[in-house]
Amino acid sequence: MVRWERGVSHAHFVEMLSQCLNLEELRIIRVWLYCDKKKKKKNGHHNFSGGVTNERRIDARAISTACPKLHTIEYDRSYWAGNLHDEIWPLGVMEHLPANVFRNLKLSTDGYYPFDEFHVYAAMGRHPTSLETVVIDTAMTSHAIQSILNTCQNLSHLQIGSPIDLEDTSSTIWAASGLRHLSLCVKADLPHSSLPGRRFYRPYYLQLPARAPTVQEKMAFERLDRFYGQIGRQTELKRLDLFLDRGVQEEEPDSDSYSDASDDDDQEVEESEDESEEEVEKHGDKSSLSYADNSEQLAKEKKGLERQGFEKKESKTVVQGGP
Repeated sequence: MVRWERGVSHAHFVEMLSQCLNLEELRIIRVWLYCDKKKKKKNGHHNFSGGVTNERRIDARAISTACPKLHTIEYDRSYWAGNLHDEIWPLGVMEHLPANVFRNLKLSTDGYYPFDEFHVYAAMGRHPTSLETVVIDTAMTSHAIQSILNTCQNLSHLQIGSPIDLEDTSSTIWAASGLRHLSLCVKADLPHSSLPGRRFYRPYYLQLPARAPTVQEKMAFERLDRFYGQIGRQTELKRLDLFLDRGVQEEEPDSDSYSDASDDDDQEVEESEDESEEEVEKHGDKSSLSYADNSEQLAKEKKGLERQGFEKKESKTVVQGGP
C-alpha cells in the first residue's frame, strides 16, 4: 500500500508506482496530484491545467503497466473541485489493466463534469466478473450508472451518489443478482399528492369517485413496479438505501384530479351563504336597520328641541302679560 501525506507531481507519482511491481492496493486520500507543466495565459496567470488531458491518460496507462496486479483503488479528492481529467484517471487504470483483475473501486471527488457512460463502460466492461465493490460519490450521468448495473455480474456492494432515472433502472435486467449492500438515488416523475401553488388533489387511486389513471401515471407506476422487481431479485441483500428524487410535474392536473376536499370547501361556502340569507330574511338587512335606528333618533331629538322652544316662548308670554 502506498500513501502520501501531501501533494505530489505526476512524474513523482508514476515514478514511485513504477517501482511497486507487486502493488495490489492503492489508496490516495486527500492528496493533490498536480500537473508538472505550467503554461502562461495572455493575462500572465499560470494555467495549471496545461497538458492535463494527455498526461492523465499517460499516467493511467503507466500505472496499469507498472502494477499489473492492482485490484483496489481508493481515491478521495472530495475536498478539492477539479475538472474531468483530474478525476478520471482511476477509470483509465482499470481500462488498461489485464481483464478481470480489478475488484474494488472507491471514488469520491467534486469534479465539474459528470462521468459519462463511455468512460464508465470502458472501465467496468474490462472487469465484468471480477468487480465486487463499486462506491462512487461523484457526478455521473444516469446512463453511466445504468452501464454499471448492466455490466458487473458479481457485485456485492454498489453505492452511487448521483441520481439515476427510474426508466434506466428498469429497461433491462441487472447483471448482478448477489448484491448485499445497495445504495441508489432514483429520480422519478411520479404523480404528486400535493403541488406547490396549487389546490390539493389526490392521486387517482385515492379519489372518490375513482377515475382511470392517465397514460403518464400508468407509465410511471409500471417503471416503479419493474424497479422493485429488480430489487426483489437480490436474494442476498442485507442493506438497502433508497432515495427518491421526485421531479416536478409540468402538466396541469385534470379537472377530475381535484379531490373531494375541494368539493367539501365549496359546500361549506354555499352553506355559509345560505345561512346569511336566512338571517337577512329574519332580521332584515343590517344596513337598513341601522338607517332606521338613526332616523328615529333624529326625530326624537327634533321633537325635544321643538318642545323646549315652546316652553321658553310660553314662559316669556306669561311674564309680559303681568300687571
